[in-house]
Amino acid sequence: MYTLLAIVLAVACGVGTFFLVSRIILPMPKNSSRTVLIVCPVAVCLLAMTLLIATATIPGKADRLMTDGIGQFEAYLNTVSPGYTDTELDPSDAVKLCEDTKAFKSYFENNPEMGLIVNLMGASVFVEYMTAFAQSIEDNIAEMEAAGKSLTMHNILDHIHLKAGDVIGHTTCVMMWVILGLFAAACVIILIASYVTRKEGMKSGVTFGPAAENADGQ
Repeated sequence: MYTLLAIVLAVACGVGTFFLVSRIILPMPKNSSRTVLIVCPVAVCLLAMTLLIATATIPGKADRLMTDGIGQFEAYLNTVSPGYTDTELDPSDAVKLCEDTKAFKSYFENNPEMGLIVNLMGASVFVEYMTAFAQSIEDNIAEMEAAGKSLTMHNILDHIHLKAGDVIGHTTCVMMWVILGLFAAACVIILIASYVTRKEGMKSGVTFGPAAENADGQ
């Protein structure tokens, strides 16, 4: 889904750049200003496409980060007490476990290969939802019961994982549209610059006053 959106928006950037260069800039007289005006939208387009593709990978990487973190946390709990993650919990015990986010923070901090943005989105959102689960335990238990899930640590973590994933996905889509918006703004600036350059070129090509009379006399 995110890759498809990135491709669609990247194509939109490419089409916009092609139109701007072919219809607005190329018809201008050849000079250094025109060369700069051609390079700028192409560079901006390539940057926007790169950012769109990179942004599209965030949900998948964040999901993998959360999945690995959950696996490590469950392994830790089962080491302390075998089968604990599948044991139905008392709400107070669930609150205590969700408030203790050290295991997740430690895992996230030791995974620099995921990148700063992925860590911020994946780790921060997941830990935030763990804390929120503890603070709104009754509402979350009701949601889990409605979904037919018992109050086990495995189900709790899965529940938090899904909620965090939804937020990360929504944020990713917003980021893509922001990138497109910034690209469009850059194109407008380049369009204005090309208009100003064209006007100045037209003025410099017309001579008035005594100089014009001398030119006619020659």
